[in-house]
Amino acid sequence: MSSLAKRPNILFLMSDEHRADVTGYEGNSVARTPILDELAKSGVVFRNAYTPSPICIPARQCLTSGQLPLTCNCRTFGDDLPPQYMTFPRRFSEYAYNTVVCGKLHHTGWDQMQGWRRRIAFDDIQVGVGHLAERQKEEFARYATPSQKWSDTKEVLRAGVGNSPHAVADEFTVRGATHFIDQYFNSPFYDRESPEQPVMLKVSLLQPHYPYLTDSEKFNYYLNRVQPFVDQSLFDHPFLSQRQVRVGIDATERDIRRATAAYYGMIETIDTYYGDI
Repeated sequence: MSSLAKRPNILFLMSDEHRADVTGYEGNSVARTPILDELAKSGVVFRNAYTPSPICIPARQCLTSGQLPLTCNCRTFGDDLPPQYMTFPRRFSEYAYNTVVCGKLHHTGWDQMQGWRRRIAFDDIQVGVGHLAERQKEEFARYATPSQKWSDTKEVLRAGVGNSPHAVADEFTVRGATHFIDQYFNSPFYDRESPEQPVMLKVSLLQPHYPYLTDSEKFNYYLNRVQPFVDQSLFDHPFLSQRQVRVGIDATERDIRRATAAYYGMIETIDTYYGDI
């Protein structure tokens, strides 16, 4: 590429715990995802892509660094990249991109930016205890609490109509992203817009991560249209098998249907947000 060639702007859209087959472009006739469908139609869909890690935080850090868990040393929940690690936003920043992230990154270490030059966030930014090298363990032991690990059964049973904390955070994330776009490309106040400098904008939403709650219109639309998975064999994984919801024991078929309907509604919500952006 010529040094004088115009650099392309880059928009990175990310959702959390979104099944690939709950999209119209993958043949799902119930899910209403017109924005994602149009992106798929006009772009490329990778159907043979696999996550480098089945655990959420390592998967995110592997994606950010372009490395496998053993290489970047992010192997389990709570691990993070060392400060000043080489990430794709850092590399783009070095080439004068205005790198901006809105929403969830899930960093747990001291370097909460990891190469991004600007962060517009409403997610819970905090440093994990494991990154305090000189922590006084006896002091932390005074405030230790029992494990607060949730159960999938609880999430299924409380699914339905509502406004979850994740939905509130996503509203702020999208508001921040659209405000940035307006000011960057068409600032009406100070004439400081700089559309010639390329932008990498990542918008990282929390939905459709549980809790499974959506608005009444979407919930009512999907409730009797979705086909919940109720006849699946139990998985024998030593940890994941403990997270499974047994139909007829832990929850009814109707409970599963309600959770599925809310999940679909959350996916439609993020699709609408992508359209706004």
